[in-house]
Amino acid sequence: MNSVLADRAIRDARAALRSLRRAPSFAATAILVLALGIGSATATFSVLAAVLLKPLPVSAPERVVLPRILDGRGTDLALGFSEFKELRDATRTMPVMAGVAHQGAFETSLLAGDRPLTLKTAWVTGNFFDVLGTRPALGRLFHASDESLIEPSVMVLSYGAWRRLFAGDSGVLGRQFVNPYTQHTLTIVGVAPPGLDYPRGTEVWSPYVYAGGLDVLARLGNGVTVGAARSEFETIAQGLLARRPFNGTEFAVTRVRGLAEAVVGDVKPVLLALTGAVALLLVIACANVGTLLLLRLTAREQELAIRLSLGARTADILRQLLAESGILALGGGTLGLALAWLLVRAAGSLGWTGLPRVDVISQSTIPLIAAGAALLALGLVCAAPVLAVARPDLAARLRLDTRAGGGRPARRRLSRGFVAFQAAIALVLLSGAGLLERSLSRLQQIDLGFAPDHLSLLTVSVPISLGNASAQFAALLDRGPPALESLPGVIALTPIEAPPFFGP
Repeated sequence: MNSVLADRAIRDARAALRSLRRAPSFAATAILVLALGIGSATATFSVLAAVLLKPLPVSAPERVVLPRILDGRGTDLALGFSEFKELRDATRTMPVMAGVAHQGAFETSLLAGDRPLTLKTAWVTGNFFDVLGTRPALGRLFHASDESLIEPSVMVLSYGAWRRLFAGDSGVLGRQFVNPYTQHTLTIVGVAPPGLDYPRGTEVWSPYVYAGGLDVLARLGNGVTVGAARSEFETIAQGLLARRPFNGTEFAVTRVRGLAEAVVGDVKPVLLALTGAVALLLVIACANVGTLLLLRLTAREQELAIRLSLGARTADILRQLLAESGILALGGGTLGLALAWLLVRAAGSLGWTGLPRVDVISQSTIPLIAAGAALLALGLVCAAPVLAVARPDLAARLRLDTRAGGGRPARRRLSRGFVAFQAAIALVLLSGAGLLERSLSRLQQIDLGFAPDHLSLLTVSVPISLGNASAQFAALLDRGPPALESLPGVIALTPIEAPPFFGP
């Protein structure tokens, strides 16, 4: 019995392939439309699932909070090291607390032998990973005992930097880097787990307490709510600000937010909107293919009528039509899955600007799950035109004179339904696109306070040693700007110490 069904399925598939081969334009169009729809939707949903839905590699991440003091403009105010210690001693709701350099992750020049590297480094207190409660992907993470007020001796690589710079080589442990400025050696002791993107964009963590401002990372005590921590922190913060020479206490506000919110930031609404848009595009693609199948079925009425008159059974014709729909869905889904895989790989390897947690995107199994679900939906959509006309009187309806227009009411209703559905979804997408274009146009008209046209930022990373820093800086400033200004097209330049809008 099974062999008979298998033989029948093979014959139906061969007949479907021969039929589609006779209409290459139709088959190519349907497969391409499905591939674009399923590829873009699967890739976008994969990014959303990895960035927003995949849990942080942190123990009880909902208990990790970031208390902040903001000025009247909403800018984070850093704490001095003495203020950080005072807060740590005074709090009862946040018994475990770590400090993070206020400017977040910034580019640092290191030397790996003769190979210069520029890595985004985050300076944190030694108990940073203890507060997070995370586990290393390789080696170990540093602890409070590794902390140094002078110069760190250990460093932890981010998972993304490990994969990108060292191709995931486990022999990276023990590799040493030299800070060219201080000539101090740092040893890689571990690799952080994927998805630990705090501060945003960090490639290296070092247990070094920066002499400047600190941000706070804390874990709530047992049974403590975020509201209780916020109330206590507001009271302590008012006392800290009152002792500052120019405190501006009347304008400052406090905020306590979760780690997940800080990691994702403002990306969440953008990803949700983008995912919704591509999901609607997938629906439109399915409706387009459904309409194409209906038109093809209408054009083949005479062919099917002749086959029936020659003795073909209605069930045989229905099976072949379903086989054709299944081949289109399978071809479009396979090509779409390949497109989604390429897009997901690009997101993980290129590190899209502003997108957090890119190191977990390419590892997700979501593309396969999403593609499988989309394939099932596509199969049903492609089969709908066939099933809509699959009635006991199919043979009689096909034998009608096609000029009389008989036997087509179901097809017309389904076709009208497809068209109406496509029009409704397209109207939603066009409305959203119009609002987006209007918002972008207004953003482009905002006065930034400077002329951005033809303005470029060139970052130069030069190893300079502490012993002869002044002379080397002076020589760099003497030679660098004139050499760059002599380049064709450059009309003006100025050296700056840090990029505009650097840090929080």
